Amino acid sequence: MRSIDTIKAGLSSIIQAITGCDDTLPLSTSLYHDLNIAADDAIELLTEISRCFGVSFVGFSFTQYFPDENEAGWLYFARLLGLRDDTRQPLTLGHLIEVIKLGHWFAPASF
Repeated sequence: MRSIDTIKAGLSSIIQAITGCDDTLPLSTSLYHDLNIAADDAIELLTEISRCFGVSFVGFSFTQYFPDENEAGWLYFARLLGLRDDTRQPLTLGHLIEVIKLGHWFAPASF
């Protein structure tokens, strides 16, 4: 079993590689809403988590948490205008850490 520090360090490294963000992020950070991880970047993130930690994302509904490539561009410009996409459920770093610890996807308790 991996320590929480090992999981956090590995997850931080993956996020930094995708976003360029090397800040210490709170567990409440939403991958899409706060870090703007969407579409292909989100697929890359989940693929790397699966590869590095052996996590299964069977049953994960991508569009519930991230926009696809077609929507992401428009939503980025909407965000620049101060509009927020609240149609997607937040997927937080804290929940992702719990998924990694368990080894497979499970939905957050509430939205």
